[in-house]
Amino acid sequence: LVVNPGFESTDFITTGDYGAPSILDWSGGPGFAYSHNPDVTSVPDYADGADPPGAGNWYFTANNNPGSATGDFREPGLFYQDIDVSTGPTAAAIAAGKGRVNLSAWMSSYLNDTDVGHVRVSYLDATNAILGFAQVDDSDPGPENVWNLNSGSGAIPVGTTTLRTSLFATRTAG
Repeated sequence: LVVNPGFESTDFITTGDYGAPSILDWSGGPGFAYSHNPDVTSVPDYADGADPPGAGNWYFTANNNPGSATGDFREPGLFYQDIDVSTGPTAAAIAAGKGRVNLSAWMSSYLNDTDVGHVRVSYLDATNAILGFAQVDDSDPGPENVWNLNSGSGAIPVGTTTLRTSLFATRTAG
């Protein structure tokens, strides 16, 4: 349901640090992409380990947000995508108490630090009030951190009309 989940749709008109392109189809940013292929793109790769299976040229970084006071996306709702689930079969499943969300994301930290990446889906009602959320976190931060798949799921509360998918990180070092 997420549009541009691999961050391959980018824009070089608006760039961040190191010439990183802005990521399209996400709100709240701009968010910027670092490169799995710095030799091709000239944008650095700060993630450790082999690239995730099927990785393209780009990955999201939570630490390149020049519009914020911290320079980072450190809380949910700053870099996000809203998914309307107010109609159709999904709305019927949610109204019947049978709605579920499944999350998965490949995550890695900056070099060998202990920062932790997060993907959160907040359940919003028709007034944009948060009814709850499901979240996955980087399960392997620190010196041995490499790209790893993190997965989880959660029940969607009755009354949910929008799923807000947010990407952010908790900075623990540097």
